[in-house]
Amino acid sequence: MTALNIGFQSFDQARRILDELVERLKPSRVEISLFPIAYDTLSQSSANYHILLLNSTPSDWEWLDMLLQMRRSQKQIPIILLVPKGGLKEKITRLKVDRSLIIIDDPALLEGILKKFFAPPPEAKKRVLFVDDDPNVLSGYKRTFYKAPWEVLTASGARQAIEMLGTQKIDLLVTDIKMPGMHGFQLIEEVRKENRELPIIVCSGYHGMKKDADVFFLNVSAFIEKPVNMATLLETINRILPS
Repeated sequence: MTALNIGFQSFDQARRILDELVERLKPSRVEISLFPIAYDTLSQSSANYHILLLNSTPSDWEWLDMLLQMRRSQKQIPIILLVPKGGLKEKITRLKVDRSLIIIDDPALLEGILKKFFAPPPEAKKRVLFVDDDPNVLSGYKRTFYKAPWEVLTASGARQAIEMLGTQKIDLLVTDIKMPGMHGFQLIEEVRKENRELPIIVCSGYHGMKKDADVFFLNVSAFIEKPVNMATLLETINRILPS
């Protein structure tokens, strides 16, 4: 969960507006903390804020003093300035000279701004590495799973797979066994020297291999006979890598 500290200048209905905003943003995995601020205490705590909310009123120019103070000490911190309703031609305005100053005339716009600029990034897709020396098999994996909720990576041999596993985060390995140079069990043995937890699915044309001792001792998650039934493989991957 992402933490977001909002410092806000007190004004009529400020706390109510922000408390309602916090409730609406709870499902978005952003933990918001609210801190009322004043000009004489701003410099002492400004480093703890991720964003400031100031309120422009004709009768009180404290917001401008606070804005200038922040720009002297924290030039990049985003500031939202709420101006009287109907005071802007556009709903959300940014100054060319200060792109981190966002000016709005409607508190209802706060939710959209926070979601757009401060929501946590989406989680990266999980990665499944398919290893097979037959290019037609690898092409079949790519064609079949291009819409899957995980990313498809391929390697044409065990040594290439080991290189990829050493440089990229892989969440599941799907490998053939009978391959030239280094066969699948050698690949799994090398993987297990470094990672005992990586899920591995074995695809092989030898049906008796399902009972092979290596399948058990190398902690293989599943065995699927070749020719691979893609529906069965998809179901197996989704079971091992729940979304």
